[in-house]
Amino acid sequence: PITSEETLERCAGLAAGEGDVFICSFPKSGTTWTQAIVHELLRLEHELSGGGEAGVGHISDFAPFFEVDRTWAGGTPAHRCYGVRAFNTHLRWNMMPRAPGARYIYVYRCGEDVCTSFYHHLRNQAAEDGGFAGGFDEFLEAFLRGEIAFGKWAHHLQSWIPLREGEGAGGEHQLLFLRYEALKASPRAEVARVAEFLGLRHVNVGGDDAHAEAVLGAVSFEGMRAEAAFYQPRSVRWENGFQFLRRGAKRDSENLFSPAQFARFRAQVAEDFGGALPGWFVKEGLLVSGSGADVEAA
Repeated sequence: PITSEETLERCAGLAAGEGDVFICSFPKSGTTWTQAIVHELLRLEHELSGGGEAGVGHISDFAPFFEVDRTWAGGTPAHRCYGVRAFNTHLRWNMMPRAPGARYIYVYRCGEDVCTSFYHHLRNQAAEDGGFAGGFDEFLEAFLRGEIAFGKWAHHLQSWIPLREGEGAGGEHQLLFLRYEALKASPRAEVARVAEFLGLRHVNVGGDDAHAEAVLGAVSFEGMRAEAAFYQPRSVRWENGFQFLRRGAKRDSENLFSPAQFARFRAQVAEDFGGALPGWFVKEGLLVSGSGADVEAA
């Protein structure tokens, strides 16, 4: 309900270029976390390069939701913070504007955890904004059929992951791929990758100076939770006092899925990949279930 066909056409036709940063994902894969990382890095770079202290009132002032109508209400978005125009988006690659000078960061996450987080999200989102009123059994089946917003998770991965062959700042398109579980396991190393990709000259997250610690503290779950109002999405309305920054944990699906549902999820995702899971998919552990020999890999 918050996105029109006209807005999707405008998104695809945006004249993107140098200075544009797109933070891309399937919903609930770490989008807001990645927004926070990019924001904190660019804010600190701006400050250290002599731009003075600066800030925004809400994360959406820095990186608005690309494909919602309200972002385009005043015409083509022309916002800039710290020298860049940033967006967050859940669009597939074939729906995106493509420009050699723009930067695209794609973050992805274990499938059952995505589904679990999306269920809690939509269960507490206002119905008139696209919320979901049913129970988890019903949601899971709709999710696997691709009937929940943004379609099938596997198809979203299929639209972006093949681009990894050209990952980096020197290819036809400037692309960086982040895995949620790697961010959880090695935040310093992964945030340093983002800083390098953005071409920052003054911020050294790989070191142990005060600036690095400030960035890592600000983008930790505890740091973001302390600034919850800054990150709570305003493109939709919420019910039941929902806390958008809910858990920030891996394997939360184990608290919701039954063994049969894990098996159902795995089977459907394998079917969505043409009958067998790709080797990279299994290696990276993108399913909670079936990370061993019981999953057939292509």
